[in-house]
Amino acid sequence: MNILVLTSSYPTAASETASPYVLELYEHLAREGHEVHVVLPHYPGGPSRETRGGVHLHYFRYGPDSWETLCYGSGIPERIKRYWRYRLLFCLFLPCQFFAALRLCLMRKVDVVSCHWLLSALTGIMLKLVLRKPVALTIYGVELFMARRSGLLRKACEAIFPRVSALITISTPNMELFKAFDLGKARLEMIPVGPQTSIFTRGVTLDAMAPAKSFTRETGARLLFVGRLVERKGVVYLLRALPELRKAMPGVVLDVVGDGPERDPLAQEAKRLGVDDIVRFHGFIPAKELGKLYEQAEVFVFPSIVDSKGDTEGLGIVTFEAWVYGVPVVAGDVGGILDTVLDGRTGLLVPQKNAEAIAAAVLRLADEHGLSASLVARGQDMLRTVFSWKSITKAHEDLFESLRAR
Repeated sequence: MNILVLTSSYPTAASETASPYVLELYEHLAREGHEVHVVLPHYPGGPSRETRGGVHLHYFRYGPDSWETLCYGSGIPERIKRYWRYRLLFCLFLPCQFFAALRLCLMRKVDVVSCHWLLSALTGIMLKLVLRKPVALTIYGVELFMARRSGLLRKACEAIFPRVSALITISTPNMELFKAFDLGKARLEMIPVGPQTSIFTRGVTLDAMAPAKSFTRETGARLLFVGRLVERKGVVYLLRALPELRKAMPGVVLDVVGDGPERDPLAQEAKRLGVDDIVRFHGFIPAKELGKLYEQAEVFVFPSIVDSKGDTEGLGIVTFEAWVYGVPVVAGDVGGILDTVLDGRTGLLVPQKNAEAIAAAVLRLADEHGLSASLVARGQDMLRTVFSWKSITKAHEDLFESLRAR
């Protein structure tokens, strides 16, 4: 089967940490013998095409070389809001993406078009109209949550959803949100995503996951957060939990991995709270370095919230990575996290925006002998079954084959 992928986010030399789950899916499909071509935006100094992990990458041009950073760094919405030149580039983006995809479809006899996020779906729908190709659109959640508050985004969803052949979403809460839309004849499927295997260090694999970590108040704990530093990640509440944790467990430290518009305000908040000496902001780091931080961590804290725009977590994929390394998870009880972190079974859930609850959950892990081990063991079992790349790849294969056969 020949699969054409349209996306504005994919790990490249310009941004190795961008949407690794998209790369993982198509590399797994390529290993199953499918021919996969990804059309994605060019970046300054980048190649016009390359093959990585068996997947053929085709970079389309949409502006002067040095300007082609619209989709990298802080992301499209943030760049359009701040800089006039990116508004101009955005107007060129879709036509350039469409013609690059059209050319590839004609050259490669594509069987199915797989789009990620609403923006790429516009090009997918045009290909469907022109070439009669089936189009599958994967929605991760942000559009669905924000459409509840944005009339413009809601109208975009209402226009796009019925015009694709199939819709894929990654969690049960997202499935519920789709009930607010008329999907027409589009088929709706829930297919989750799996862990980022590129972070695995030597000796750690999905078949050989690390044993659970344990700690006490006396030994202290290294806490870890991984994600974009944006409001919906709730990192400010993790910082506000640190003074209480420090009193009860003097050896506590926190590693924050990721970047975004909240980084400077968060650093200022850490200083205001008097915990800047035990917090390290790493920014985005290479996959193997991230794996080493997971090896060192005793607790993974993912304090997600519903932000002021109504956006929240689509699934909480980083919790999978924590389980692989034997790290117990404390997470906010919002969005798709509820599909992965089952309170008292695969992790500890805390009410959103509640620093006291975060501190209490971490201390509970320190005090209750064997709790970390049982939580991690069940999380790892879930990874081997529900969230395994084998089952996820098979589900996509079955869907794409059925669309092709229509």
